[in-house]
Amino acid sequence: MNKTGKRKTKGQRHHYLPEFYIKTWCAPDGELCEYSKPYNNIVKCHRRAPKGTGYVHGLYKLTGASPEIQNRFEEVLLKRADNDASDALKILLSLENSAWDDRRRIGWSRFVLSLTVRMPTDVALIKSAVSEQLTSGDPIVESSYQQFRRESDPQSAKEYFSAIGEKTPDILRNEGFRVLSRLIQHEELEERIANRFWFVIKTEAARHSILTFDDPILWCNDFPTASPVLMVPIGPRDIFVAAHDKHEARVFGAISPSSLTVYVNRKITEGARHIVVGTDDKQLRFVQNHMGKCLRPRELQRIWQSRQEELRRLSVRAPME
Repeated sequence: MNKTGKRKTKGQRHHYLPEFYIKTWCAPDGELCEYSKPYNNIVKCHRRAPKGTGYVHGLYKLTGASPEIQNRFEEVLLKRADNDASDALKILLSLENSAWDDRRRIGWSRFVLSLTVRMPTDVALIKSAVSEQLTSGDPIVESSYQQFRRESDPQSAKEYFSAIGEKTPDILRNEGFRVLSRLIQHEELEERIANRFWFVIKTEAARHSILTFDDPILWCNDFPTASPVLMVPIGPRDIFVAAHDKHEARVFGAISPSSLTVYVNRKITEGARHIVVGTDDKQLRFVQNHMGKCLRPRELQRIWQSRQEELRRLSVRAPME
């Protein structure tokens, strides 16, 4: 409750795991199984509708912005990316390769890219990193600042952004969303995914079903391939794979569905920070034994480090209002 006696609003539900994606794990009753550790490191399984999991209230909210634009990142950018990806997912699950066109292929590539930067950990990381970068006195930031500096503005970027941070720190942290927007729509990164050889592995013959989790992008280098293979679980019996070429794709023909399922589920469960998603609770013991045991650095950290100069220049603009 606030001082007026009214209940504080938590903000919109912002799904880092979009409903269209995780609903493929739904059982006939329209619900799926959410594995989590609510307390004492004990994994519990709860039945949820797709809209009831994989979200954080106000995750992408522009705090302090006007109501008209405070949910712009979610309602405009992510919604557009998810809509195109939803059409692409239907093609992947149906194996109707003739239905591909540029919009759907780029749409799926953009969605995969978004999954590397839209998780709660990513949002916290980029908001903090950009805010710190703007107030650090960095030479690139200082140089870029002069391009929009007005005569009445402070001489340095450090003074300018530090003053904003002291008065309205939320506005400064919101600048992280500008960088996230650019990354999700980054043509070079999208093309790297789009230009790979795509295929879907069906695992109906496996004993267990495939799980997914709050970091569903797997870059795997445990196979005899020249480069890491991108894998994304897209359903309880389906794995999307993006290999370097057809030759690398043939490697998977020698792997049994059961072995691949165990491998993928272990990667998924060990890397889960908050939740694991499945169709039922049959893998409760497996999830309990492995959940969160081998957390990987976020892909966003690698991108941020490898593209520091580009992203520092991008973040230096008049703040979003």
